[in-house]
Amino acid sequence: KQFEYIKSTKLNGVVSNHSAITHTAVINGGKLEFEMAKEFSEKFLFGKAVALIPKTEITTHEIVQVPVIISPLKLTDTDKTISIEHPDQKTTIYYSLDNSEPTQKSLLYTKPFTCETKTIIKAKAFLKNQGSHTTTALVFKKSNVWKISINSTYSKQYDAGGDEGIIDGQYGTINWRSGGWQGYQGEDFNCIIDLGKIIPIEHITTNFLQDTRAWIIYPKQVEYSISTDGINYSSFGTIENGVSADDYSVQTRRFFNTVKKIDARFVKIKATNFGILPDWHQGKGGNAYIFVDEIEVR
Repeated sequence: KQFEYIKSTKLNGVVSNHSAITHTAVINGGKLEFEMAKEFSEKFLFGKAVALIPKTEITTHEIVQVPVIISPLKLTDTDKTISIEHPDQKTTIYYSLDNSEPTQKSLLYTKPFTCETKTIIKAKAFLKNQGSHTTTALVFKKSNVWKISINSTYSKQYDAGGDEGIIDGQYGTINWRSGGWQGYQGEDFNCIIDLGKIIPIEHITTNFLQDTRAWIIYPKQVEYSISTDGINYSSFGTIENGVSADDYSVQTRRFFNTVKKIDARFVKIKATNFGILPDWHQGKGGNAYIFVDEIEVR
């Protein structure tokens, strides 16, 4: 019959009988000996006492989960309600709207509330005097009442949050992977912006990104046209790209044009795609992207 039972153990010649070995003992090294038996006996001491059995527990304090802030991506007249939830009904939630760290002297959350402007919301859950980590949410207020009609197709993974993501007043960052840009592959970018009414304008800006390694290259040129009726358009100027496609630095550029004030309601923008990637590019033969975000009209 095989020796199936551990009668006792020794570590470096000292009786141990612990059913686990510490990390320190492993690092220090040594000799671990097992005394085995064919039959079980209640007299065996290996792992018998509670103190000899390993356990995992938190003895300092109870961990309080963070609350969840539920808010619209952008505030509108019909979508501006903020709510804060927590899975443990025993907790008390405090929040702030001034970017300060919530404490038990901050605003007490009792029901959903509304925001009218761009706001940084911070929330913290408390159980007795123990607090959770802080949850932060940033909500934006669309800075205009414009409407946009995009006559190109952006990639689903690069949508900037939808069509109005490029006229919401929020610029995409140099980290384009965070989702703030609209990406158009193998085609020009074409759109028409309806300002809602005829106003005098003197400045149009469109922001683009270049990351040549990622196939994202500035457009060859950007053409601006304006109209008062949405039918008859006149040129507001054309901006040529002055940055080489083989400039591999990740960068952004505002293609802007300024003229004397001209009345307009509609703004038409066309950005010409770089086209097929050349032989010197690692993706030669592929279609370049245009990445755009944000459009400004003043």
